[in-house]
Amino acid sequence: MAEFVMGDLGPCAVSFKGTSLGSNLSVSFTYAEDTADVKTAATGTTPIDKIYTGSSCGAVVQMTQSTLEQLEAVCPNATATGDELMVSTGVGDAMVAEKSGKLEITRVKNGAASTDATQVITIFVAAPQPNIN
Repeated sequence: MAEFVMGDLGPCAVSFKGTSLGSNLSVSFTYAEDTADVKTAATGTTPIDKIYTGSSCGAVVQMTQSTLEQLEAVCPNATATGDELMVSTGVGDAMVAEKSGKLEITRVKNGAASTDATQVITIFVAAPQPNIN
């Protein structure tokens, strides 16, 4: 079984909602399980176990030389028209219900996206939070 490295994935091909964001992007991936202590009256504040309460994952994609179409895909309130990107406020919009989509990250080896399914991360409900400088 192939191992998939967490953290800095190196060069990757990335798509969001079917729009290619690029094929040689630097990507960092995180995953965490949330837990809560199980306590009883007999053990007081000493936990006797833990239970899983949820999980989360995230990806930071360093986009460079992006097209207007790519920026429109990841900026939740942006619309590309001609050679302009119009951005409006998203105050009050629900991130998951209104702005999320499928994010696919595929590791690049020898200049090409891997065809090995173990080298692909798919986040089915990803909500972008752009931080454009």
